[in-house]
Amino acid sequence: MKKISEKKMQLNPFDRTRNSPVFILGAGFSHSYNSEFPLTNELLRKAAKQEKVAKDFSVLFEYIDDFFDPDEIINFEKLASFLLQDPFPLGKQRPCANKDTYLDLIALINVVLENRNLISNNKNNPLIKCFVDFLKEKNAVVITFNYDLILEKFLKEDGWNPITGYNMEFYMPFSTQQYPPGGKFQSPAILKLHGSLNWGIEPEDFENLHNAKIYLSSETFQEASFRTKFIGYFYEHVNYYPFLLPPVIGKTYLHPSIRKNWDVARAALHNASEIFIIGFSLPESDVIAEYLFRHVIQQSINIHLVMPEIKEGDPTYKRFESAFRVKKYMNTLITHAMDAMEYIRSEILQGRCV
Repeated sequence: MKKISEKKMQLNPFDRTRNSPVFILGAGFSHSYNSEFPLTNELLRKAAKQEKVAKDFSVLFEYIDDFFDPDEIINFEKLASFLLQDPFPLGKQRPCANKDTYLDLIALINVVLENRNLISNNKNNPLIKCFVDFLKEKNAVVITFNYDLILEKFLKEDGWNPITGYNMEFYMPFSTQQYPPGGKFQSPAILKLHGSLNWGIEPEDFENLHNAKIYLSSETFQEASFRTKFIGYFYEHVNYYPFLLPPVIGKTYLHPSIRKNWDVARAALHNASEIFIIGFSLPESDVIAEYLFRHVIQQSINIHLVMPEIKEGDPTYKRFESAFRVKKYMNTLITHAMDAMEYIRSEILQGRCV
């Protein structure tokens, strides 16, 4: 394997990310913003308690009942791996269901997170608005493993262009035309490595992600089991699948725009002035995120770990210590056993404008 250069990586045309702070956001960030956003290990059990959801996704929940104990914590990322990597897809109990069940899982994630009430009139909205202003001011890069649109709501209100802000090539819904290039990478850069609620693909492209057209909507792609229908004056019903990518190894990362985003994320981390990891615990199931961190060479910088239960020497701390090879590169891991919103208010913004 070619040795990674220890010089600052060239980001052209994204030179603006050089020496910028990098914020890595996980489910704990969204959960702190609004506790109704479920954590990774809570999503499926929480959804199952909703009668309509349980009925709409009965096949998925039957699969879960078959493979998990009633009181077992279920990580939906692990479940996604089971469904995509199952070596027994032709078993007599389930002759061809894995693909459809995986798609139901993606649809369920979409249904749970799309609820607009999770963002509207939230008590933390003034704080997030101030945080967004801070990100713009510092030319920050945000690497997020979340699908939700919390940051985008406030960025959009301030004129943020998703074409340049996401660093993606998008198509217009109902059209074969791409959105025109937006020009220079916009601040703050939002790198959504696992997809987004407002990205969609056509159903037939699910098994051909390398060539899939990703459609960008100002709204979300919603409703159970991808039954989303956009109806226009000259259009028939158009169905889109939400473009969400749980961290499983394999074909889901073949799309060129997604691969480019991962590469830009690697470069941003390599050039970061400081790294803030907020509400992301680097679960063992997310080996691709770990590989991203292991691909980064940084020397003598501060890496902040922000989680309510984090402490030096615990398993989460040790995962990050190993992934960033802290001892080898003499970096400093700093733990902040705090809620994400509390940390942003007191440590990042330090009382300004909120």
